[in-house]
Amino acid sequence: MSLLTIIRELWRFVKDYILRIILGAVLVAILAMGGRYFLSTLTEEETQVAYEYLTEVYNQTPASLEMIVTMEDGSIYTNSHIFDEYFSNPTIIKQVEEKTGIEFSQWREAEKELGLYKTGGFRGGLASIRDSSSNIFTIRFLVGRSAEENLAIAQAYADILREGELAFLGNNSISIITEPTLDELLPLEIYESLATPEILNPFKSPSAPSYVIYGVAGFIVGGILTLILIFLFRLAKKKITYGFDYAWSVDNYHLLYDHQKENHANALREFLRVPVMENRVIVSQTNTEAVMQPVLVDADFEGLLIVSALQELSEITVKPEEIVLLIHSNHTDKVWYQEQAILAELYHVPVKIIHVI
Repeated sequence: MSLLTIIRELWRFVKDYILRIILGAVLVAILAMGGRYFLSTLTEEETQVAYEYLTEVYNQTPASLEMIVTMEDGSIYTNSHIFDEYFSNPTIIKQVEEKTGIEFSQWREAEKELGLYKTGGFRGGLASIRDSSSNIFTIRFLVGRSAEENLAIAQAYADILREGELAFLGNNSISIITEPTLDELLPLEIYESLATPEILNPFKSPSAPSYVIYGVAGFIVGGILTLILIFLFRLAKKKITYGFDYAWSVDNYHLLYDHQKENHANALREFLRVPVMENRVIVSQTNTEAVMQPVLVDADFEGLLIVSALQELSEITVKPEEIVLLIHSNHTDKVWYQEQAILAELYHVPVKIIHVI
């Protein structure tokens, strides 16, 4: 069987089962979109409040201050992240809330609810960033529900810095060089770890295009899975329908014969006629007269012997010069074919396969 024949048989298989494949693909696409909707609904119930709160907070104007931390020996202190970690401590937040009368601790809980923890790539609404060239620390406050709240919170934290009673600071000194101001002192295109409204995009409710993407992906995956399942089910059947049901070798002499097409009779005639032989045996499990009638009328095939199994040749003294295995779709058994194919090899003569579809 040639590679082209194998491809043709696979394509014939797909065409025969195209409706089932499409139905399977549609079913999986519906399940994919339904699952996406179900999961998004569950997630939305848990995170919607946090998402809406942070959306409001992150869309405000931040307040910022700048400072330099000098160590006891005169060198510059460089660990900026310790400041926002310390300032995000619930105890410190509570002190600032009491001093300003502004409740903003929900910002911290909302970030945790969405899994927005402080990392090297994300510092949150309260962030301390060091400029590596100047060693200036910029502390950015984007935790209030308005710009005024951010400024008041920044001023309260500035007072804590001036007091210098920070457990980790030791004898190091802090110099505030820019007082709290309502301004974005850090370029967002450079410092991608800062909190911005765009950070929250993954937590938006799924849009129509999102469902379409899941539907298309489900359709493709569903079609492939359905095709594979049907293919495996096809291989488990006892009857032969397609060429891949019994052979994948590209070395076989193989002919697909559609008995409903007149031009195929000529192809079959030539397939049997060449080369010319006196003793050619056709082995067919089923009745071949209806299929072979257009061919057998030719006088060139007077030496043609038709048997239902090669075992019958033991009763005949004629030794075959060529063996033709005739397969009928949906009628010939796989077990019968495998048995006859093994016996045919024992004769050490050319073997041809004719598959009637």
